Amino acid sequence: MGTLVYAQCGCGYKTENFALGGGMENFQTYCGFPYLCPTCREVTVANYLDATPSCDSCGTKSITSYATRALMGEREKGNAFDKYLGPERGTLTLPQGTYLCPKCEKKTLRFEWGGMWD
Repeated sequence: MGTLVYAQCGCGYKTENFALGGGMENFQTYCGFPYLCPTCREVTVANYLDATPSCDSCGTKSITSYATRALMGEREKGNAFDKYLGPERGTLTLPQGTYLCPKCEKKTLRFEWGGMWD
């Protein structure tokens, strides 16, 4: 089962819900996770399990996972998303807190829970 999440920032930037994790049929080969695309200046979702993930919109491979500590501002208690990926990879988490916004370039972007999907 996957998680629906959206991103929003005080500057007015907001995404629609996007699907993180994997579903019943693809969870072993696909784990959607948010990435920062510097080309589109957008939050995009790419397959975290892919060796070279790319932006859904422009196709660039120069995207940075929001699991990268450099994109995070203040961390808060809890996680917006977490997924156990197995003994080799451990648990992938998107902690609650603030992150670098692709529009205003301040660490004021937040990921919010939007529901579940399968």
